Amino acid sequence: MENILENGNIAFHGINYDYFKMMSILQYGIFSQKAAEDYGLTINRNYGGYNENSQISLSESPSIHGTYNHGAFNVFVKNGISFVIDVSDLYCIPDNKSGIPGEVYVNYAIPKEKILGIMLPESATQATIDKLNIFGGMGTGYVNDYALNFVDMVNSFFEMNFDKNEILKLIETKNNLSGDYFDREKQEDLINQQINTTITKMFDLGFRKKYNYSESPTLAETITVLTGGNIPIYTTNGELLSKEVNKSL
Repeated sequence: MENILENGNIAFHGINYDYFKMMSILQYGIFSQKAAEDYGLTINRNYGGYNENSQISLSESPSIHGTYNHGAFNVFVKNGISFVIDVSDLYCIPDNKSGIPGEVYVNYAIPKEKILGIMLPESATQATIDKLNIFGGMGTGYVNDYALNFVDMVNSFFEMNFDKNEILKLIETKNNLSGDYFDREKQEDLINQQINTTITKMFDLGFRKKYNYSESPTLAETITVLTGGNIPIYTTNGELLSKEVNKSL
């Protein structure tokens, strides 16, 4: 079987460990900000990247320029959940606006039919989800709204009743930081990590209750359960996740 990383017609779209975004994309496809607005959908944009409102950022196949251990594949794909996308008849704009090798853009939207699978970091497939922070390297300006919205999604999907008080207190602490710019930035990063840890634990507890897990499940188990096992799962070494690794397959 061909290693999927060697296929130049494959590209990847990373979403950190955002399980709700994963389920939404599998249902609707991948939308740019403009496409989401046109279709009346709300999407959580997690950073102010170089992709314009009408574009979607992708990591090209690392086989094209040998970017297996650096560039977009390393930055966006190896650190979270990603989608494996057939771009054979999609125009990938090779405009290196970000300066990150291997980052390309697709206009407007990617139909769900183009999604061939999900890719997980090889090193994280057996990590438990309580250890995998939801929003990874999210731009700090997006953390507050994202976290508050995430609590709502956890409560709705898992029928939980988490309140937002802890997150609101952390946001207030951020708003009242003092000191010079670099000192505030350092403090803000630490608080953002506290927010990240808080919503990660909420998701873990909700998942365990809904699916009757006594302990935190692994990433591979979680993705298999949430997708119903209906989509191929690959690891970042380009291989199909084996039954020996993922006991749920």
